[in-house]
This record gives sequence, C-alpha cells and structure tokens, in this order.
Amino acid sequence: MEKTVIIRNTEIKVTDILDMIARGNSYRQILTELPQLNVGDIMAAAQFAFEILNDLIVEGSDHIRLEGRLTLTNGKYVNLTKLRKEHPRAYVKWDSAEDENLKRLFQQGKNFNELSEILMRQHGAIVARLKFLGLIKDKQAV
Repeated sequence: MEKTVIIRNTEIKVTDILDMIARGNSYRQILTELPQLNVGDIMAAAQFAFEILNDLIVEGSDHIRLEGRLTLTNGKYVNLTKLRKEHPRAYVKWDSAEDENLKRLFQQGKNFNELSEILMRQHGAIVARLKFLGLIKDKQAV
C-alpha cells in the first residue's frame, strides 16, 4: 500500500515536488506549474526529504548506504531501526501474553521505567497500554 505525503491542504505530493527539483526545475518553474504552492512549500518538501534521509544514512569508511525502516506515527516519521536498538519491541503489536505479563509486573509494583526495560518498549507505549487495559488513569501517568 503506497503512502502519500501531501503539502498542506493541496493535493500535491511531496514526491512530485522532489521529482521536479531532481529534473532541474527552478523554484520559479515549479511555482508557475503549481501556482497553489509557495516557496516555503518547496523548501518544506526538501527539508522533509532531508530529515528522512539524514536518519537513514549510515556512513562507512568507503561507502554510504541507506538503512532502516520508517513508520509514520502522530504525523511524524520514526526510524524503527534506530529506535529498536534501544527498544527492540517498539511498535510491535501487543499480544495477550504480553498484556498479562505487563499486568502482573505492574501489580508487583514495577515502575514505568522498569516495565519499559523489561518489556523492551518505550515509556510512552507502557503508559498507553496500561491506560488501555484500565490499570491507570491519565493523572497517574508520569
């Protein structure tokens, strides 16, 4: 399934703008062809691509290679490869056995940081799951 990122409230894809830049179009040419854009939109498309590539490029002594997987969450791209070095189960679907383990550990008095370390998930994921399971309320999340 192809994911599309569009500029503001237009129907113009970021990849279309990047393609025009790659084909040598100037900002003026892009704005003439796509008058609903402004210079800031073009710069935002380039910045978006830069940020994604910057997270994925791994420099070696004699080469540069792209590495990683991205996911879009809450409107922000996350480099899963980088994230999973610290939290190996980040963005992995919770199963019933893991839910039961979380409940048991929480009831034993483990704090959010301990749960995060044991379950190899981010602090926010632990808090969100505890809320989902009805074990804590918003005010309890620290």
